[in-house]
This record gives sequence, structure tokens and C-alpha cells, in this order.
Amino acid sequence: MDVMVKYFDELNDVGAQLLQHVGADDDATKTINSQLHSCQDRWDNLIQRMQTASKQVRVAVIYYY
Repeated sequence: MDVMVKYFDELNDVGAQLLQHVGADDDATKTINSQLHSCQDRWDNLIQRMQTASKQVRVAVIYYY
């Protein structure tokens, strides 16, 4: 998981750098921005699902013992 967090952070940094070098009204800016938001949404969803699964495992372990 730590590797994925590092990868995600680097991806966001590169995206931000790209946005700095492309004009604000450029279609590329809109595409990059949209893709970054989509990636962020998917990442947040993944984290939420992992937290839910982790909680379910903890409850199952407690119930088992």
C-alpha cells in the first residue's frame, strides 16, 4: 500500500507540473485536469473499500475468538 501511495503522490505531482506548463484555456489542460480528478475519485473509492474490508476482517476475527 505504501508503494501505491507514493506512486499516486508522484502522479499528482507530475499532473500539477503539466498543468503549469500548459495554457489555462488549452484543451490539454481540461483533459489533464479531468483525468487527475477521475484518478483522485477512484483512489478515494479504493481507500474507502479497503477501510471497509479491513473493518469487516477485524470484526470477523473478534467474533471468531
